[in-house]
Amino acid sequence: MKLSTDLTAPLGKKQTRELFDSCDKFTFQVPLIRGREMVEFPVDQEFLTKRYTEEAVKWIREKTDKPFFLYLAHNMPHAPAFASPSFQKRSEGGRYGDVIEEIDWSVGQVMDTLKETGIEQDGGWVFSPETGRHIQSEDNKKTPFHPPPLRSKGGFKTLPPKANS
Repeated sequence: MKLSTDLTAPLGKKQTRELFDSCDKFTFQVPLIRGREMVEFPVDQEFLTKRYTEEAVKWIREKTDKPFFLYLAHNMPHAPAFASPSFQKRSEGGRYGDVIEEIDWSVGQVMDTLKETGIEQDGGWVFSPETGRHIQSEDNKKTPFHPPPLRSKGGFKTLPPKANS
């Protein structure tokens, strides 16, 4: 399943931080696509993380008898960011924090499924977080950790060398 919010702002509006912070789940009307087929339009963006997770778990359960590669790319937390109702207003980090908590839940669901199916030890697992916030907002200033964007390093963050090394 695929979704992209790399769209222009709705007619008559400018794509700004304020629009991202105030928009609702249908302000940016985007399709949900599986393969080459449109599954839903406009998609309810609040449920995307949940739907991606359910789809990944189902897919893993179908593949336990042979090697597989799962690429699960959540479109959150890119703006506009939305969490499922059960994750909304749960964190102290506002909308952004709620999204991060739901992604954490999602990773846990995938890892639990790998354990339940007995294939957790049969492969390698890589978790790569998104490359950092691209627009700062009042909402995500509430989060205690503000990582710098990683885009300049091609998605990899390098740490400074230790003193005396």
